[in-house]
Amino acid sequence: MDWEALADQTAQAGKRKRRLRFAAIGLAVVLVGGGVGGYLALTSGKKGSTQAGKSTTHGSPTPSGSAAAPSASAPAPQITTTSGALADSGGAYPATIGPHAWVTEEKDRGGHGLELQGVDGSFAQTAGPVIDTSHSFTVSALVRNDAPVGSRSAISQGTTAGFSFELGREGYNGANKWAFKVNTAPGDGNSQEALSQQDAATGRWTLLTGVYDQSTQKISLYVDGTLASSTPVTGVLNVAEPLSIGKSVYKGQPVDFWSGAIARAQVWNQALPADKVSELSSAKGTVAATPATASWIMD
Repeated sequence: MDWEALADQTAQAGKRKRRLRFAAIGLAVVLVGGGVGGYLALTSGKKGSTQAGKSTTHGSPTPSGSAAAPSASAPAPQITTTSGALADSGGAYPATIGPHAWVTEEKDRGGHGLELQGVDGSFAQTAGPVIDTSHSFTVSALVRNDAPVGSRSAISQGTTAGFSFELGREGYNGANKWAFKVNTAPGDGNSQEALSQQDAATGRWTLLTGVYDQSTQKISLYVDGTLASSTPVTGVLNVAEPLSIGKSVYKGQPVDFWSGAIARAQVWNQALPADKVSELSSAKGTVAATPATASWIMD
């Protein structure tokens, strides 16, 4: 036997086995590597990646409670006018808003209104008088009364010496009537009022209009454009003091704070005739043939 030849054959066979083993290992590495690479390729889009040219970022902070969208139960956004005052449509008589009043959207009718809480500081007030009430004048406001009892003033003129007029709800001695009241002279016991026959509504919008006609010496109250009553007067005291939306005055103290909302408050330095008051009501307080001397919250 040629032992040298046999040894050479054995060596060659061993080399072939080693080559096959290394090839198998290499193939396994490729397969495993390909599998891992495939896994990474499949999962790489889940976190901090770019897919189809659309960049995604991760780790952004969760919005805080203050930045979250308001819930269904959140109150409507409060909207105040420039510098915390109600703008007069004519520009001459802005009314500063008190600390417990604000303008907000009135979703039950559309437009905005001055929301009032029936407490001190819940009103808006001009810097000075708006009309001379010793002559004919008209005052009107679209109101929502939320208070079941008590006297409430939607709009008045006078802050210390008493009021010249007030338009609102009479609650004295348990009454519950819409009212247009004037003082005919300084001091107590000199007021006259025109009252509604029907009780004042609660929780719904009502257009109140009060008219003083100097030529006939009468005051008249209109409710939603319809004459409620008229009362003879000897005249109306002119109180040259600020006009208030949402309160009146008694012996120098603010009283009769309105509870609810007020919009489309207007005053004219003349007596509007009945047909113009009716037109005003048909337009829900937004339009009159005669431009107002001053007006607030007209949307």
